Amino acid sequence: ENIEETIQTLRFAQRAKAVKTIVKESLLNFTPAQLQAQIEQLNEQLETSQLLCRRQKQQIEDYEAHEQKTQAKVAEGGGQSTDEALEHALKRNKKLRREAILHRILMGQSVRTIEQLREENTTLQQSVAEHDAGIRKRDRE
Repeated sequence: ENIEETIQTLRFAQRAKAVKTIVKESLLNFTPAQLQAQIEQLNEQLETSQLLCRRQKQQIEDYEAHEQKTQAKVAEGGGQSTDEALEHALKRNKKLRREAILHRILMGQSVRTIEQLREENTTLQQSVAEHDAGIRKRDRE
């Protein structure tokens, strides 16, 4: 009985540990110019993340093309012994796996960052619109 309760407690503790608090600043304290500057900064970060994704995709395509050339050379004999070709292929495979793992990590981070930046951008644009509406309303009065 105690083992089951202990396991449940540990699972709860693990879930509780994963909870992260997010502090949001009040956007009402910023001027429209500050918000616009922040939007531009977020757009730059978004473009940078997208550029990194495009570079990673291009590198993968380049590696795949190189791998196909290498396989074609090995298939033709290429002057290498079978053992040398196998050793080269294994080293290349290991390198590609490491790069694929790195690519997956970067893609995951980039996708999350892009989503967060888009959400922040939308929030900031809405806030700018609200501030502009408030300023227009004040000017009319």
